[in-house]
Order: sequence, then C-alpha cells, then structure tokens
Amino acid sequence: AAYFYGSNGKQPGINGYRIRDEKASTNPLKRYRNEHLTITLPEGLTLHDIKWFYVWCEDFSVSFGDVKIPHNLDYPKPQKIDGLSGIHGVSSENIVVVDAQTLLIPGFSYDGEAPDAKFWVGAGDKPTPQGIKVADENGKEGPLRRYDHKTIVLTLPGDLTIFDIGHFGVWCEAFTVDFGHVTLPSVLSVPPSLKMLGVLPQKLKTSAVTDNPTAGQPQQQTTTAARETATAQQPPATTYKPFSRLPVRLQPQHRNPTVGAGPTPTRIL
Repeated sequence: AAYFYGSNGKQPGINGYRIRDEKASTNPLKRYRNEHLTITLPEGLTLHDIKWFYVWCEDFSVSFGDVKIPHNLDYPKPQKIDGLSGIHGVSSENIVVVDAQTLLIPGFSYDGEAPDAKFWVGAGDKPTPQGIKVADENGKEGPLRRYDHKTIVLTLPGDLTIFDIGHFGVWCEAFTVDFGHVTLPSVLSVPPSLKMLGVLPQKLKTSAVTDNPTAGQPQQQTTTAARETATAQQPPATTYKPFSRLPVRLQPQHRNPTVGAGPTPTRIL
C-alpha cells in the first residue's frame, strides 16, 4: 500500500507522516496517469516545515519516488501592498493580497455618507467608470455602509484575478468619484485561489497570511460526510501559471527489486 508522505528528516523514510490525497482520503493511492493534483499539508504545516515529499510503500518500507523541498524555496505567498487613503474617511492599514482572487483589508474605514460607494477594480493605475465593482465582505453589491476600522475579506468576481487589474479602491458609481485607491504592483507572486484549483473554499484563517504558523503534530480531521460534500460541490478548476514553481519533480526509484512497479510518478504543483 502506497501513500503520499512528508518528512523533515535527512532522507525520506518510515519516520515521515501521511499526507491525504487530492480527495482528502487516507486510503492507499490509486492509479494515476499524468494527472494534476492539489494536495494540502497537515494542519499547521507549510513548505518551510518539510524537507521531503514522497510516495511511500508502507508494506515494504520503500520510496517509490521523492522530491526534496529546498530550504530557500521562494514559493508564492500572500503579499502586502499599500493601504487606502482618501476622502469620505476612506482609509485602511496595508492591504494583503492573500491569493490571486482574495484581498484582506485590515482596519478599513469609510464614513458611509456617499449615496453609491462601491469597492472597485479595473485596468490601469486609476479607477474609471469602466471599472468592475466588487461585492462587499457579505457578498452584497449595494452601496457601502459605514465602516470603522473593520478588517474585511473581499473576493474578486468570476474568473477575474489580481493579474488582470491595476488598482483597487472605493468608487462612487453614481457620481464617478474616486474616494481612494491603491495601485497594484505589476508582478505579484501570490498563490492561486481555491476556486482556481477546484477546491471548495474554506474559512480564511489568520495563519493563511503569516509565515509563522504554530507548529505541532500534523492533524487532518475531515469527516467522511464533509469530504463527500466537498467533492460534490467542487467547482471546475481553471488554468493557473504562478510566477514561482517548484523546479523539481518526483523521479521513480526502485530500491527494492522484490517490489513491483510503483504508481506513475506524480508532479507537484
């Protein structure tokens, strides 16, 4: 029986820990053929916490293929940009681009006095009437209410990504007035959104935007019913080309001649 494994040891081996497959299952791996997979590390772990990812046969204690994670790997991660500052009390702390479709806006304020203020994005450095409105933190597209140093999370509409826009701000649609905006860097190495990966969205955790999650024993507690529901509700994945990719792939190995051919090597996304 073969499983995905992770380890922080000098070499891949039995002292590692299982990693659930793309369906969050702990069952032995099925056959794969040139498939693209999205695999989540155990809770509380990031790529900084592991040295090896591999396919491990527990019956014969042999690796069917492994890849070493470079300690200085510059993988896509949330990025901070400028905060908002403008009229009608619009302000915020530094905005965090969590992933290609998600913005975290800490300490957002707006006086709520304008008749038709909206969150707004578009091409170029400055907002225009040709921009696109973004629903608020509750998914509503109506005029913005008053905010007082509130931290909110916004999701870009449809298939729109950070790479398609040049600015984000607050815009009065009725009177075409810019209440304050920030310009987005032309290149941001951020991860794809869960929607782009075809993964059911989950509640955003604070650890998602930090580089120092609490370390601990790997824990993956997902009920069978929850996994089945997530699988049934998964949206179709879209193509994503991050600015930074893992430069190595699993390579097949045959360290034990008594063991049959292992699963087809699988690339890490």
